[in-house]
Order: sequence, then C-alpha cells, then structure tokens
Amino acid sequence: MSDNVLVCFDGSAGARHAVAHAAELITYRKVTLVHVWNPITSVPANSFDFKEAHGRLTDEQLNELTRRRAKEISDEGREMAAEHGLEVSTLVSSNEGSEWETIIHIADERDSALIVMGARARGAPGPMLDSVSAAVLEHSTRPVLVIPMSEEPRHQHAADSDATELAAR
Repeated sequence: MSDNVLVCFDGSAGARHAVAHAAELITYRKVTLVHVWNPITSVPANSFDFKEAHGRLTDEQLNELTRRRAKEISDEGREMAAEHGLEVSTLVSSNEGSEWETIIHIADERDSALIVMGARARGAPGPMLDSVSAAVLEHSTRPVLVIPMSEEPRHQHAADSDATELAAR
C-alpha cells in the first residue's frame, strides 16, 4: 500500500473541516485531494447565473459549466490543503455511477493507504454521515477516516455549505 492519502473535498464546511484536521493527523504529508462531480442532464440555467435571454443551454454546455465549477472547488481545496502544510495533488473526476463507487475506485487505483472524508452537519445533535460517507465506510476495503464537525465550523460555515450544496444541484 502506498503512502498516499485520498482526501475527499466537495467544498462543504464538513470537507473544509476534514482537510484542516487531516493536516494535523497525517504524519506523512502527501495527499491526493479528489472532487467527484456529477454530470448534468438538466438543471435550470439560472443555477449558473444565466438569464432567460441566453435561451436554453444544451446538456454539453451545462456539463461544461459543471466541469468548470468542479475545477474551482478542487483548486480551492488544493489551496486550503497547501496552507495546512500538505503536499497535495488534485484529481477532478466525473461520477462513474455513484460518488461512493467513484471514490473507492480512485482509492483502489491509487492504492491509497487511507480515505479521509468529512461528516456533514444535518441539524441533529452531533455529526451525521451522509449517504456517500456511509457507503464508502460500508464498501471500502481500505481504512476510512470520517472527521466529525465541531460546533464552531458548523456554525461558521453554514452559509457556505448551503451555497455549495445548492450550486451542486
């Protein structure tokens, strides 16, 4: 098994928190930050600030906008990881069926020693796993570290998380 750690990053408050804590916990500092994006078949054009005057966008145009946004999120994660002292490379991957399967496939392909993910705050007391984190935990043959949210980042980045989740839809 390699010394590479796969850190999942979707731009959410939970992912930001996971990157910061991963940097404190990982003794070897080489990570691959991965952002998995979902190809779009139909999304309202105004999700990308297009007005009715632009007319209807094709699926390929919507996918291109989504690819660009995925790269922006990945770049943001790379900068954050580097600020925390991690030696980081990035990977932006389109979803191969489901996000969790894509993450596991990438970890297997890279022979990752560890998969790091953040837990999302869902309004209930304490962190909760979303379906992606839960599925990676259930199906991965590699160690998975899910970093829970602390109270401070959950409240501090709540607006960022909501905006990121809306943009991803």
